[in-house]
Amino acid sequence: MIRIFLNIILILSIFILPVYVSVVLIFISVFLFKNFIEAIIFGFLIDTLYGSGTILGIHFAYFFTAIIFIFFLISFKFKKMLRTSFH
Repeated sequence: MIRIFLNIILILSIFILPVYVSVVLIFISVFLFKNFIEAIIFGFLIDTLYGSGTILGIHFAYFFTAIIFIFFLISFKFKKMLRTSFH
């Protein structure tokens, strides 16, 4: 139930709030929920709606999707490290 509510908040934030706020909410969501695969879909949605295709003069069409995907993969290692450090 909380996950569905958070997905609705993220979709609304992508359309209403600035992009950096939505990305921060996605990063937080990746740590709050196990296998939050929707983050990659939200990254693709941000790129589709707001991506110009150029970041610092370099043509890179899927910047937010790539960043969120890399963060999603790295989060597994961080979660594992945090889980083992508290036990």
